[in-house]
Amino acid sequence: MHKFDSIIILGDSWSWGSELPETQRIEKRFDSLLSKEFKVESINLARESATNFCYKWHWFDWVFSNPVYKNPIVIVGITGPNRHLIWNNSANFFQESPDRLVSEHTVLNNWGNNPKNGGFIRAFPNHVDFPDPIKKHCQENFYRYNYDDNMAEIYAIWEIKLLDLAIREHGGHPIFWSNFYPYQQMDLAWPKSLLKNCNLVNNLQPFTYQSNHFYCKNSHPNELGHQHIAKVLGQFIHG
Repeated sequence: MHKFDSIIILGDSWSWGSELPETQRIEKRFDSLLSKEFKVESINLARESATNFCYKWHWFDWVFSNPVYKNPIVIVGITGPNRHLIWNNSANFFQESPDRLVSEHTVLNNWGNNPKNGGFIRAFPNHVDFPDPIKKHCQENFYRYNYDDNMAEIYAIWEIKLLDLAIREHGGHPIFWSNFYPYQQMDLAWPKSLLKNCNLVNNLQPFTYQSNHFYCKNSHPNELGHQHIAKVLGQFIHG
């Protein structure tokens, strides 16, 4: 891996450090461990409940803020392909453009509220969290057709390629890992061709967590889990 001056993290709740004790969340997170190992600053842009489709906007938000670092390694925690978009009841749009991203604090304070009072809903291809007729109507107006998990995975793989190009265009060195979803199509000819120049840790298969002691109650990695993630990613970076 090329020499880098910082570590940038894109990801969802696994990369954000969900379920770690709040007073130790940043300290115990895998990116902080990598920061100490490689002696560079880590900047964590992860957001709970983020989707693969939102990562590019998180990256551009940072790039266009004129950061001091110009040669970062960018570690992208790819999430499940079923996560597609977040519907913002308050503003009546899906969160899929750079000027429509919201802070994690805002999401946490408004998640799952009554549609009449605002709030956010995670939209999946075939269902919506906390479904009710109004929310399903919103989704059905957006998704004009149904597609299964295989199609969702195809879209996610294309998003990985798009994000890889966007990161490289702005001087970053991207690597991708899958936090919990085993991508099923990685051995097919077309993903191999499309992603042949992408740095894929374990070919986008989840890391082997040898024991349940690596997980918190709601299946996020605990302190030992983050140590394991840091170890695998560190070995990949060292080559």
